[in-house]
Amino acid sequence: GLFVANGTFFLVSYLLGHNALVEWAWRIPFVSSILLVAVGLYVRLTLHESHVFVEAEQKGKKLNAPVSVVFTKHLKPMIIGTFIMVATYSLFYIMTAFAQAYSRTAPKLSEAGYALGLGIPANTFTGLLLISAIVFGIFISISGVYADKIGRRKWLIWVTIAIGALGLTMPLFLENGTPVSVFVFLVIGMAIMGMTFGPMAALLPELFPTEVRYSGASLAYNLASIIGATIAAMISLKINASFGVMGVGIYLAINALMTLLALLASKETKNVDLTEI
Repeated sequence: GLFVANGTFFLVSYLLGHNALVEWAWRIPFVSSILLVAVGLYVRLTLHESHVFVEAEQKGKKLNAPVSVVFTKHLKPMIIGTFIMVATYSLFYIMTAFAQAYSRTAPKLSEAGYALGLGIPANTFTGLLLISAIVFGIFISISGVYADKIGRRKWLIWVTIAIGALGLTMPLFLENGTPVSVFVFLVIGMAIMGMTFGPMAALLPELFPTEVRYSGASLAYNLASIIGATIAAMISLKINASFGVMGVGIYLAINALMTLLALLASKETKNVDLTEI
């Protein structure tokens, strides 16, 4: 989705020009997204229930209001799962929202004396993001394999430390950045984010028993998007104006610390039988 979306915007801007994209051609990517919606709908309609859920259903364990049960009986794993995802979402939106706005804004200083932008052309940044999205996909596959070998929790602890380290070194890539340094930042960030997505798809469901597994994992995933993504997108530019790129990096590192604490509070689920959770 990330690759197709940015690829469509890149092609429309390249073929029709930036002015046309801003004035009317932005509608083309949005209308074409119907194809992605159709693919997603097809995948969801053709999915089969897991055997553990079918067994639970046959035993009469299917719940009528699983969401309320998550909040009343499984609040702790939901909170842990939410904060396990926070750093990943923060990183993603700092790369795609903050870094994009910062890179494209004309070079000038804020009232506090910090750079507000790099003046990189919009099409250039979109192209860099498009290439780095390929790295994201590659590392999702790699992370899934290695997380199965060493454990989801252990793998994610090390990756979360890497997110914090990337946050604290952000000025090296963006403070006086060039297209090359921005590209390096995007590639490293997408690689790290890919390393979280592989095991995360297994870890979140494994935090919950069968009868609330889907509801619990979905709640944790989407609450994390509100805390990690929405807030990051809203305040990162303001943080940069007041405290510079280092301030944004520290914000990312704080999110990584929250995720690290959540991981330390969780248990390894690598060899756990799903019927015993």
